Amino acid sequence: MTMFAAVSSKVDFPALEREVLQWWEERGILRQYLRRNEDAPRRWSFLDGPITANNPMGVHHAWGRTYKDLFQRYKTMRGYRQRYQNGFDCQGLWVEVEVEKDLGFASKRDIESFGIEPFVNLCKHRVLTFAAVQTEAPGALFRAAARAGARQLVQISALGADAGVRTPFLLTKRAADELALGLGVPAVVLRPSVVYGPGDHSMAFFRRLAALPVTPVPGDGRYRLQPVHVDDLVRAVVLACARPGRHGAFDLGGGTVLTFNALLHALARHRGRRRARLLHVPWPLMRLVARLTDLAGRGPITTDELTMLRRGSVADNGPFVATFGFAPRPFRPG
Repeated sequence: MTMFAAVSSKVDFPALEREVLQWWEERGILRQYLRRNEDAPRRWSFLDGPITANNPMGVHHAWGRTYKDLFQRYKTMRGYRQRYQNGFDCQGLWVEVEVEKDLGFASKRDIESFGIEPFVNLCKHRVLTFAAVQTEAPGALFRAAARAGARQLVQISALGADAGVRTPFLLTKRAADELALGLGVPAVVLRPSVVYGPGDHSMAFFRRLAALPVTPVPGDGRYRLQPVHVDDLVRAVVLACARPGRHGAFDLGGGTVLTFNALLHALARHRGRRRARLLHVPWPLMRLVARLTDLAGRGPITTDELTMLRRGSVADNGPFVATFGFAPRPFRPG
């Protein structure tokens, strides 16, 4: 007489994972997890940022992300408030070091002798070279998933990664989007506007701007944004995975469209002020500031960031709502 029910040797692991994802979605597990410590007095975070494209990606990147995830889970269990964002060290210095090695330089004085402008151009070329490699990395992942019989691919892209794209950041996003959509496997490409929520970067930067006695604003500040809450983006990802079969690219913005001026005023009001005191900086001067940021490797805004900001980030949510069955929430500064 057996004490346990028979267990099949033919387990459908993807089906089990979809069941778990659906269970999470129905009970709001991820939202509860991310918010459980949002009012905690103690904060904890890694001091890191986005990846720098100075060399090819390697398995050590996966190791690092895994270790960081373990630390974050542990700190959550201990009651710490977190950003929940893992990144890599982000220093343009390592791009310079690799170019110096290629040229056989012995000191920084060799850069001056070689010429600042050609050296900067070589650094840019190296970044673009490995950015192309990193664009291919998700492509290799998509193709491997398709060969393994994946029933659904999900790619988180960025609003603006369309036919009119010009910046390197959006070009790499668009390249990965097109590859995912062209493999013959159901694929969902989500293109969100500015994403905000606990531990975000962009909205936190805008909050700091709005808190200044005088807030510098590129241009007239009338370009529009449509901030989308991270919970709505996560909900879309979970729905795409739990109910496979959807295919296409979907723009995604929040329920409120704001000019940059209006966004800064709303953030200032949330801090108890009547409105932000805005100083509009002419575009030619902003382009100069962005150019200096590009050359120095640090500063308030890069040329790419300035270009994307001026273009605006507004989505047509109609196709998204029709496909996913929910409308993103309106923007609230809190």
